[in-house]
Amino acid sequence: MPSTVGGRRRDRPTPASSAAPHLDVKDAVERDGDRTAAVTPRAPASHQTGAAGAADDVDATGRFVVPGLIDTHAHLLGREHLDAMAGAG
Repeated sequence: MPSTVGGRRRDRPTPASSAAPHLDVKDAVERDGDRTAAVTPRAPASHQTGAAGAADDVDATGRFVVPGLIDTHAHLLGREHLDAMAGAG
């Protein structure tokens, strides 16, 4: 069953080619106590498409899709990596 992210149903990851080329991942994780409450990628306004912009890059597994810097491949980060980036031990 597909998950819901931000009220939107997500069946598969957003392709890296349509994702914003620069995401500020360290500012992306919102915490609620010990758990990740929301992941909202930020990108410069010039790279956002529509109101959602880069905030659509979370797939049905809850992993965060980060576009590659050179060859547009995608990195999928699990919760452990997101927690580490947010400063949680």
